[in-house]
Amino acid sequence: MLALLRPPTALFTLNNVCTVGAARALREIGAQHQIALVGFDDFDLADLLDPPVTVIRHDVATLGRIAAERVFARIEGENGPPMTVVLPTTLLARGSGEITGPFTPEQVSPS
Repeated sequence: MLALLRPPTALFTLNNVCTVGAARALREIGAQHQIALVGFDDFDLADLLDPPVTVIRHDVATLGRIAAERVFARIEGENGPPMTVVLPTTLLARGSGEITGPFTPEQVSPS
């Protein structure tokens, strides 16, 4: 994907492991200051990378506890409709997510 003629202008990664992998891939091709990166889930040393990695932080323990409660409720016979649970998140803007990219809007618009 990063080798495309028109590579993405930004990456949003699923979790901290994916974020580290994406940061490594961007660094390997020298694009860490050209392609924005925002990760879901904070990780140690994210603020020490160059550029520091922007992340969306959430409470992993609460997420796990609620998920486990929902699974155990189903196991115990609860059969109501699916439930939506919204947990608070915090955007930690550190620099990597604010990169505007190497392309103008005309260059990235669909042809």
